[in-house]
Amino acid sequence: MRAIAVFLLTSSLLSAIAKLPVAFEPNHGQADRQIQYTAHGRGYLLTLQSDRAELVSRSARITARLIGAAAGQGWPEAALPGTVNYLVGNTDNWHIGIPTYSRVRYRDAWPGIDVIYYGSDGRLEYDFVLAPPAAFAAFPHDDRAMPDRRWTIGEHTCGAEAVLAYAGMAVFAELPGTVLPVGAAGHLPVGLQVIGDRFRDRDCIAMATAIGALLA
Repeated sequence: MRAIAVFLLTSSLLSAIAKLPVAFEPNHGQADRQIQYTAHGRGYLLTLQSDRAELVSRSARITARLIGAAAGQGWPEAALPGTVNYLVGNTDNWHIGIPTYSRVRYRDAWPGIDVIYYGSDGRLEYDFVLAPPAAFAAFPHDDRAMPDRRWTIGEHTCGAEAVLAYAGMAVFAELPGTVLPVGAAGHLPVGLQVIGDRFRDRDCIAMATAIGALLA
């Protein structure tokens, strides 16, 4: 007895499929060795290497190169519920239970700059995440309204809102962070902010403790 399954791909179903998040798969042998992550979409294959992203379709190949980027390993973020299986040829060539993720981060692609790849409505997008290389000293109390305040960092003077962005790096990225004292400048304390991966709050505390011990 033979069973035949029929799937009707209506326009609404196709639209829903197109809006699914891009699922990145770590390369467990299903792709060439130099490729670190792959992602599949309707009619295209996306591959990630340390210094480039390549999109291959039936009619074109597009490569976005990160000129001067460090040759590092990408780190997956935001695990998705599904896994992928490749059952090709005999069982020795099968790749089973490959996890999927919605983002891939390349840390310090350039000094102090991370690159994050992710998908939105079936489209590949990427962000450059810039982090300040050092903290700045605490600032004196100021009774003026926030838009009227001017703060000086090094040789530059800017509005208070811009300065607050440095201290808010962890908040903007929705990452855990903690601060430890590392000294003083002009009788005001100087703090060092430690930012960790999502849901790794204890790592931030452990790192701050270790740095504090080194500075003691």
